[in-house]
Amino acid sequence: KSSTQGHAHTYDHAVRTRGNQHIHGLVVGVYSDYHMDYAGPANQLWRSQIVIKRNVCDGDYDLETINIRRLRDAYGS
Repeated sequence: KSSTQGHAHTYDHAVRTRGNQHIHGLVVGVYSDYHMDYAGPANQLWRSQIVIKRNVCDGDYDLETINIRRLRDAYGS
């Protein structure tokens, strides 16, 4: 089965193939538009983005990520 999780500020995505099925493991990152002082240098490891799964079928999908800078360019701050 594919799985997705949040609450980790880093982004990671892996796909494995079993027979003719693609299995995704996805950690989506964080959606935050500010520097978190408590985290110090760890802020540089985080990806501020949204994740969209398109064409979802039986656990497989086309993955689209949209960085917060791209959203700001399109819609303003």
